[in-house]
Amino acid sequence: MTVSSTRPAATRTIQREIVGQMKDLPLDGLVALRDFVVSLRQRAPRNQVSPQAFLRQPTVEMPADSLLRLLDLLPPVGGDALADTEALYDQV
Repeated sequence: MTVSSTRPAATRTIQREIVGQMKDLPLDGLVALRDFVVSLRQRAPRNQVSPQAFLRQPTVEMPADSLLRLLDLLPPVGGDALADTEALYDQV
């Protein structure tokens, strides 16, 4: 029995998709992908990812209307991101 036959079908499907995408990558893309894989392997030991690894901060459920108090934190803006940003800096 090979190692790949013991993996779930979903894992094998994703692996095939990744290999298919790699065929079209230029050399610099392949190098970046290799570096990314190395960083993933260093981040967590294989098959030992705990749920806490995904939740760096605890989450607390709050009602949606709790966001209303955030509305007055910034002055009203006009819709032009660059002009609005410059205006905010001018006010400081």
